[in-house]
Amino acid sequence: MLGEVEGDVRSALGIDIVNLNTGFNNMGCRNENHRIWKLFDGTEVLLAGGLSFLKGEDGSLYYHP
Repeated sequence: MLGEVEGDVRSALGIDIVNLNTGFNNMGCRNENHRIWKLFDGTEVLLAGGLSFLKGEDGSLYYHP
């Protein structure tokens, strides 16, 4: 899972880089219109609205924008 690291935490950890927000996530779709999705163990997470999944015959999940 990803999260935004606050400035005081970056300072405490000595982190000297920040994310440049392009409006797209690392999966290639716009980072907007989030929806709730459940992981295999029932944990709820937020997914970008434009992200889709295909389920393989073996149960694997494949995502695409």
